[in-house]
Amino acid sequence: MNIIPKAKLEFIFYNCLFNRKEDDEINFIKVYGFFGPINFNSEKIETRKNEIEELLEFVPAGFKKSSNGCFYLYYCDNTPEWREYCFHIEMLMQLGTAIGRVETVFHKESEVFFNIPHYSVVGL
Repeated sequence: MNIIPKAKLEFIFYNCLFNRKEDDEINFIKVYGFFGPINFNSEKIETRKNEIEELLEFVPAGFKKSSNGCFYLYYCDNTPEWREYCFHIEMLMQLGTAIGRVETVFHKESEVFFNIPHYSVVGL
């Protein structure tokens, strides 16, 4: 099992966040996830694209498009070895969405999975 390098992921995630005080002239990318929308600085995301793609190699197989993807909470609740990484998986899925490598679907019509993202990592 490959473990997500938390420190590297956190550094990239927080470094790429849109900062209204510093980035008001720069376009941002809005990404929706389980914890709500996140705005990323589009230029910073572009400079970190290769690093984000490398980090996507660490996601559990269940999230890969070839496995039909996975509901965020289902995988975290039912896979004990990944439970402590759920917040980091969410961070990585949002970064992956920002670079176009993660497809996110929200099932609004379902009572069971209402507003819980279903993630599929494309190209792995």
